[in-house]
Amino acid sequence: MLQVFISWSGERSKLLAESLRAWLPKVIQTLNPWMSSQDIGAGARWLSEVSAILNKTNIGIICITPENQHNPWLLFEAGALSKTIEQTCVCPLVFEMTPGQIDGPLTQFQANSLDRTGIGMVLSTINAQLGERRIEPQQLEEIVDVWWPKLKEKLLAIPSAPTVKVVRSATDQLEEILTLSREQLRRENIRLEASKERDVKLDSMIDFLEKAGSAVGMLQGQAGKMQVSMPKATESVVFSQNELDIPTRTQGTEITEALNSVANPLDATAFQQVTELIRGMQEMDKLRTKNMLTPPKSKESGNSPEV
Repeated sequence: MLQVFISWSGERSKLLAESLRAWLPKVIQTLNPWMSSQDIGAGARWLSEVSAILNKTNIGIICITPENQHNPWLLFEAGALSKTIEQTCVCPLVFEMTPGQIDGPLTQFQANSLDRTGIGMVLSTINAQLGERRIEPQQLEEIVDVWWPKLKEKLLAIPSAPTVKVVRSATDQLEEILTLSREQLRRENIRLEASKERDVKLDSMIDFLEKAGSAVGMLQGQAGKMQVSMPKATESVVFSQNELDIPTRTQGTEITEALNSVANPLDATAFQQVTELIRGMQEMDKLRTKNMLTPPKSKESGNSPEV
């Protein structure tokens, strides 16, 4: 008889092990499955019993579920199996998870899902260890097809994993609140710095527009007095020694061209309107920033809404 050691840990894993222990000899009659009658961790009696069984074991099957794959006793048995069996044949079977979800020490073994395909591959591995008593592969597949529905019925009856409610400590919750508060303050500081920088730029723009509007107004007034066009009035103002001190005539010409490019399409009223529009936008932005930094009033301090 070929000894098969079935390792388990936890209630659902135990149900898997019991189903496999009863099912395997029906498929391959020369198998002798063994599993401990109590959960791993029963103490010295369990260790001595397992050690004796491992010395006679040829194949090891590990019943893995999402909730037990990191169980230290399950890992201990898997390590003991891999060291005891001369030709290592440790076959993890995963239930309600995929082999790719296994992590830790169990990844060193070739795992299979506990379905028709996975159980077929494990049986093929076991059958190869039988030597002259092995079953022809085609015949083995036919036997598995006959008995698989019985095992599947047992697997479907296994209850779902209990939902584990994670209870967070007060310290953990306070640390999360502190982290979120710091992040919120960091973002507010960045927003305020950007707002200050924007205010500086808007103040500079408003100052420029006010000066430009004054210059255009002055030119319009000069043109009205002289009864000449805006370009002529601009030239008269620029080159008048009483109005401006221009070192060279070339620089005076450049200033004249610059002022004409502004004065022709716009007038003083347009400059004033643009200036007031930008100033209004700036005031609204400051008010919005102030409201963001002002803590909301409590419901108790506010007036009750009228019905």
